[in-house]
Amino acid sequence: YVPIMYRSDISDNLKESFIEDGKRILHDTEQVFRKAEYPVKTTLLRDEKPSLAICNLGREYDLIVMGTRGLHDEEERAIGSTSDKVIHCSPCSVLLVR
Repeated sequence: YVPIMYRSDISDNLKESFIEDGKRILHDTEQVFRKAEYPVKTTLLRDEKPSLAICNLGREYDLIVMGTRGLHDEEERAIGSTSDKVIHCSPCSVLLVR
């Protein structure tokens, strides 16, 4: 199997679109917490293995809140692989939300 290769300008535009979507989602999420008067800090992770990046950020926080499943939901699993890895490597508490 050989993956389809895309022109670099299309790939760059798609990547930038994903980054902008991520920023918008984080901003909207921050607003929900701020409206409820909860302190919140969000971080957009890029170009890094998600589980390792989340665990590294966990050193700075008391709690990590994350979803139970992500984009790769082929199997009927209770939690996704990233959530599972974060539970095992995080230096702080992890709250999973379904």
